[in-house]
Amino acid sequence: MPKAAEDAVILVIKKFRLKEGADEDLFLEADRRLQREFTRQQPGLVECTTAKSISGEWLVLHLWTSVRAADGPSGANDPVVDTWVDFIDQSTAEMTRFESID
Repeated sequence: MPKAAEDAVILVIKKFRLKEGADEDLFLEADRRLQREFTRQQPGLVECTTAKSISGEWLVLHLWTSVRAADGPSGANDPVVDTWVDFIDQSTAEMTRFESID
């Protein structure tokens, strides 16, 4: 029997490219800081990881305990979040959300 939507485990996948000329080392530093000071502080976060493809596309994967937990953090007006976002080419950014089915 499928779980109720509010009880589903949520996977959030963010894919993007960095802005032209962005320094990857500085981005990775901003990413580590974001995870440490913001993302990993959010209630209901199970896991967060960042990866890069050979073609230069980046992926951030968040695993949340519930829909409510995944909906919670916005990061609006947080300087740590803003610094991270400044590296992203927004024209390439996409986010996909998956709900567990069992």
